[in-house]
Amino acid sequence: MSRRSETVRYAVVTSQERGLASLFVEMLGGSGSAKIPAPIVFLCHGSRPQGATPPRFARRLRKIRRIGALGALNGVRMRRWYGSQISDALGIGDIRQVCKNAGMELVEIPSFWDQDSQKSFSSIDADFAISLGNGLIPEEFFSLPRYGMINIHHELLPEYRGAQTALWQIHNGSRVTGFSIHRINRRIDAGAVLLREEMPILFHRTLRETIVQTACAVQRRSLERLIEIIRNFEEYPPVTPSTPANALYTTPSATAMLRIYRNHSKLRRSRP
Repeated sequence: MSRRSETVRYAVVTSQERGLASLFVEMLGGSGSAKIPAPIVFLCHGSRPQGATPPRFARRLRKIRRIGALGALNGVRMRRWYGSQISDALGIGDIRQVCKNAGMELVEIPSFWDQDSQKSFSSIDADFAISLGNGLIPEEFFSLPRYGMINIHHELLPEYRGAQTALWQIHNGSRVTGFSIHRINRRIDAGAVLLREEMPILFHRTLRETIVQTACAVQRRSLERLIEIIRNFEEYPPVTPSTPANALYTTPSATAMLRIYRNHSKLRRSRP
């Protein structure tokens, strides 16, 4: 990039009314972020254009076949751990109110696939965009900024593509987790990495507490490093991982969850 950080134009894209983008906007208002320009925030209400019928049922059925009914039920339970319980623990507010309080522009769009939405996004002439709290974004959208779009994956890449914070690390007997800030491309969590950082798993009495408290720490730290990248983006060139991207992790099966609970108990009791 050739523009200086004082004049860089960027956007934040989110599909969550109450999520990581809200925390990011709040953190930008901190005293240490005064020299960073404010982004334009885009809130997307749907992932597909009106009238489209994505094969969600077929995908969910294939996933249930892989992980079993118990694994699917457990996945529904854990969704709250990684969603509302983290938001509650971090005190995250609604993105509309947060942007209003911060004096930042918020643009609401119906879909990443919608042509009017793409025109609206393209019209801001952004150098780059940041995806915070989204599912699949089509290339027609993420390629619109001059230098593309970056994402925070709250695990280490390329080893833990698709994984949620700490869960599969515990399954594999690890005491560390982390995050990776990477460029978005057509493959999930497979773009060139700008920065990755290991962090310790914060073990608590229950697995839920461990996941929520660790995820809170990881999310805050990842946004701090994201702000550093925005301030000094020329110092963080994207690096293609030297090892091939691993297969995607998914919701653990019942058998995998038993191992996670066993390892959690073992690792918690045998702290170094």
